[in-house]
Amino acid sequence: MRSVRAAVVAAALLVACGASLLEAPPAAAAGVDQFQDNALVTYQLLPARHTIHVTVKVTMANKKPSVLSSNRCTGWAFDPYYGWYSYSTTCTYKTNYYYFSSSYWVEADATNFTVKASSGSAKLKARGRDGNWRLVTITFSRLYYGQTRSLTYAYDLPASGPRGTTTRLAGAVRAHFCAVGPGSDSGEVRIVLPAGYELDNVAGLRKISSSGSTWMWTSGALKTKPWTWTDCITGANPLGVTSTPVTDADNPIGKIVAWKDDAVWAAAAATATADTAKLAAVLGQHPDGGGIVLAEATSATPFNSYQPSAKTLAMTEQATTVAEFDDAIAQTWLPATVFGVGWIRAGYVRWAEAAAGVAGVTCSKPGAAPNATAANLDLWEGSYTGQSQGVVEAAAYQNNAACWIVSQVAEAIGADRMRATMDAMRSGAVGWSSGDRRPSTLLRWQDWLDIVTAQGLIPAGKDPQLAADLLTTLGIAKPTDGLDARSQAIQGYQALGETTGGKVPASILPAIAAWDFAAANKAIVTANRAWTTAGSVPSTLMGVTVSGGPVQQAVQNAKTQADLDAASTLADAQVALAKHVADAIALGAAPRDLVAQIGLAGTTLPSAKPAVDAVTTMDTATATTTADQISSAINGAHDVGVQRIEIAVGSLIAAIALLLLAVFLLRRRRHRRLAPVTVAAAAWAAPIAPITATPPPAPPVEAVPVGLEPATQPADEVPPPPPSWG
Repeated sequence: MRSVRAAVVAAALLVACGASLLEAPPAAAAGVDQFQDNALVTYQLLPARHTIHVTVKVTMANKKPSVLSSNRCTGWAFDPYYGWYSYSTTCTYKTNYYYFSSSYWVEADATNFTVKASSGSAKLKARGRDGNWRLVTITFSRLYYGQTRSLTYAYDLPASGPRGTTTRLAGAVRAHFCAVGPGSDSGEVRIVLPAGYELDNVAGLRKISSSGSTWMWTSGALKTKPWTWTDCITGANPLGVTSTPVTDADNPIGKIVAWKDDAVWAAAAATATADTAKLAAVLGQHPDGGGIVLAEATSATPFNSYQPSAKTLAMTEQATTVAEFDDAIAQTWLPATVFGVGWIRAGYVRWAEAAAGVAGVTCSKPGAAPNATAANLDLWEGSYTGQSQGVVEAAAYQNNAACWIVSQVAEAIGADRMRATMDAMRSGAVGWSSGDRRPSTLLRWQDWLDIVTAQGLIPAGKDPQLAADLLTTLGIAKPTDGLDARSQAIQGYQALGETTGGKVPASILPAIAAWDFAAANKAIVTANRAWTTAGSVPSTLMGVTVSGGPVQQAVQNAKTQADLDAASTLADAQVALAKHVADAIALGAAPRDLVAQIGLAGTTLPSAKPAVDAVTTMDTATATTTADQISSAINGAHDVGVQRIEIAVGSLIAAIALLLLAVFLLRRRRHRRLAPVTVAAAAWAAPIAPITATPPPAPPVEAVPVGLEPATQPADEVPPPPPSWG
């Protein structure tokens, strides 16, 4: 506030003449100031009215004394005889001065002027503007020499509340305005704010009251040119809010904190809080649990800023629609540090809202894109509003397209797996292994694709290509991104899992997770070859068990391509060993001629079971030794048989010779009188040629009857003649 000092009017009381005096503005004032005033200016913040109410109490004193002056003048007298006559004399004049008006500068947008005098009357008239200022003139009852009077004039400075567009702010929670000193000889400026307000950068003010419903600051006494004093006030009041608890225990929102002067925001927040329970039914338990505070914040706060540590969602005062609140609340399930700010987060938010039936959101299959930018969802425009028509159309298209992608995945994998995959995304897990972590928690579309494929589509028995096809169709993924090789690797991995009963090498998944599909596909081919090669062994050699055997263990435990190559080599070796043992067994079971049978007579072939068991365990030494023993025995049987036959024939000839000799001797002794026993004894006692080899059984030789002499016989009995061999 500035002053064009009081206009001073002097009037002669004893004569009908007078003079009017008007002082220059303070900056140009000079001489002795005989109109003295002191002003107390109070700027009071009224949040309910979004107004700064200014009150100026001016105490005025007239220090201009009366003036006596003498001049030659004409006097008049009355003579009874002559009547009236004039004469020359000296006259004394007394001039008394009084003040009846004063002018002040006030802010140009000041309104609602009032004025009141401590005595007499006063009137205020607002005059024209001059830049940021307006001149007001106050007329009042005459103020004579030695008199004092107080004038109190007031006016309002309009300000903004929530969502205001003016620089001057006057709300329950925030304030910003400038105060100026009075246009008086001396004065003071006071700032009165609701209790709880704290000011920033107030070097020119000192707090003098911190109790009651209002707090006060002062400039202190301004003794010299007070109109040059100015200070701009910025403050915030954490007490200027209403806190409303949410009674639904299952609702993640636990409390709504709104500014006392913003009923619009509070109403939208209350409706959105009811929607939160519906969102929770779709998105699952909130990752931060319940008790989230939904708090109103200034426009300077980052839009819809959620602080998990404080469990506070600060919604800017600019949010006045339920849809804005629903979006922001849904996003607290989907932190930007994980889901980013592109199509992934927007897609999940809109899908959740559509599934919960809130915010009026629906998802439909995208048609033709309105422009090239919209057609490429990877060039995200969906978060832009208030832009050109083309951008707005692109944003609408992309928001719906993002929602469509997520909704199709949700329809395929179901509600439980949707929540499980979101948990995996938040935890930083990779798609193909819940134990591993992504280098960065921020999801790329590749990370998202792996998680929904590995932990959603495949366990649900759905087409693992569904999500990849959606990304390709909507311009997120391109042919050069390797999705064909990825598809081959996933199909190969699944097929290998079916072949091995789930015993897939641990080295394959890390390659798929790293999108090194060339390495993954090579590993899958090698593992499959090793597994199927080993699987053919039982058909080569009956009795061999390969399940859980060395080859399968080598495949399952492989950590590198070299390990898989070694497993494949081991499978080839097992096949070769099985064939070697099978050939030996087949040789032993084949039909044999008489000579070979004679050669094997009395020989026990080694059991084939140790060799079969050795093939199962890949005990190469045992299997080879046993097979070689069987083969060796069979292959040498013919030679042994020939040898045995030769020995048998020789023995037969010798036996026949002995028999002929025995006959000859018996004939010769026919004429002798020999005891039959002696003859018989002689016949059986004949020497026999030694036998050096065991011949095959010879045809039986008919026994020659020999009479046996009694142990005792009478002396006069004559023995019978010996038998005849003729």
